[in-house]
Amino acid sequence: MDEDELDGDPSRCVELALENVRVEDGHLTVRLAPADIVRLRMEAETVLGAMRTEVRRAESAWEMALGEWYDEGRAAVELRKPDTGLLARVLEALRRDVLVPA
Repeated sequence: MDEDELDGDPSRCVELALENVRVEDGHLTVRLAPADIVRLRMEAETVLGAMRTEVRRAESAWEMALGEWYDEGRAAVELRKPDTGLLARVLEALRRDVLVPA
């Protein structure tokens, strides 16, 4: 990776403590044993699994809230009496073909 790719928000970076590190031609060279790669993959899968679980929980909570809002809105609409005066004015305007007052 280029140095500018590594430059960013420090809180979003991951720090690795490695033993087999050396600098060659201005580049950082890291040697990872197969066991290190397996451990990194397992840790990454654990973190990704936790993230997936949190996303599913958030989606489920959102769907439940959305359902409640829908039910509350539907109940409010059903309880409200239609404004017959407004409907009569709209129908009269349609008959006269005048929807917007001059």
